Formats: sequence, C-alpha cells, structure tokens
Amino acid sequence: KTYHFQFPLASASGKDVLTTKELEIGYAEPLLEPLNVKIMKEDKVAITGKNGIGKSTFLKTVLGDIPQISGDYKWSDTVKIAYFEQDSKFRAGITPFQVVHERYEDFTKKEVMSLLGNHGIDYEMAMRDINTLSGGEQTKVRLALLRHQKGNVLIMDEPTNHLDQSAKEALMDALIEYKGTLILVSHEKEFYQDICDYEITLYV
Repeated sequence: KTYHFQFPLASASGKDVLTTKELEIGYAEPLLEPLNVKIMKEDKVAITGKNGIGKSTFLKTVLGDIPQISGDYKWSDTVKIAYFEQDSKFRAGITPFQVVHERYEDFTKKEVMSLLGNHGIDYEMAMRDINTLSGGEQTKVRLALLRHQKGNVLIMDEPTNHLDQSAKEALMDALIEYKGTLILVSHEKEFYQDICDYEITLYV
C-alpha cells in the first residue's frame, strides 16, 4: 500500500512554545519529580520513559485535560495544537466516512474518500463500523483527521501503535518533513531517532 501522510503548518508560533515550571503531574499523588521543561519553536522532541511512568499524563496535563497537582505551564499565545490521542474511542456504529465528514463538514464525498484513501482506508473499510476495523486501521483514520487540522504544534501520543511497517515509514517521512514543533511520545527509538532533535526522559 502507498500512504500519503502530511501535516500542513498553520501560521508560525512564538519562540517559546511550551515552558513548565516545577510542574507536578498525576492524580492523587505526583507521578514524577517536578518538571522544568522548555520547548522552543520548531523543536522536535521525543518524550520517553518506562510504561506507565506518566508520558500520556504529561500530555493531558499540558493540554488542559487534567489538572496539575502543582507548578505551572505556559504555551506561547500563538500556538495552535493538533493532537493525536493514543487509542481515543469512537462511538458505536460510526463509520470512518462519518468520522471524517463530521470533522470536515464542507468536504464532498469524493474529498472524504480521497483523504481516507491516502491513509490506507479503502471504500469498503470507510463504510464499515469503525470499531470493527483493526487497531492499525483505526490509527490511520486518526491520522487522516489530522491532515487538515493545521496546527503549528503537533502532539502525538504513540502514533506507531498497531501500524504496519510501510505506514510507519510514511509517518516517519511526514514527521521529518513537518515544519512546526513536534512533541512525540514514543517507545520506539528506531522510529523517533531520525525525527527528533532530543529526548525528554521521564523518570521517578
């Protein structure tokens, strides 16, 4: 299969994209030592660490989905975020076609099918209940949703989970080409080492 993954850039962000000061993340108790992180415009950063250490929690905290325990974080005012969430759930019975059409209401049927096709989803798959597709196929639908989101900061939580090798390589190429800031949670060094400028490793 040939894939055409691409993440177009919105207008540029400010210089200091994300700054955290003594940021403690977790639920009842802090998961980690306080985090002091500075991510600059056009940095490509891998967030790494053992399973369950708090990588997804870090993302959800700085995205405002869950409250921090203490400390602060600040995004540049001009940041526009495009977010790939690991294993986000789709509602029962919805098809990939409907998922894309709901996000991009002004797309014609042909444009929706073309977008899905570029991400490895053919007509038959596009018209099925998305929850009957494999994990890799669902990941490809999520990647298709990012295609027109036009962020200048791309946040991806384990985007290679369930992907076949050719899709991984296409995603790697698209992320190398991406002109914005990338914050990538990944456990696959062979995937991120050619994409990212540096790693932030989370540990207790």
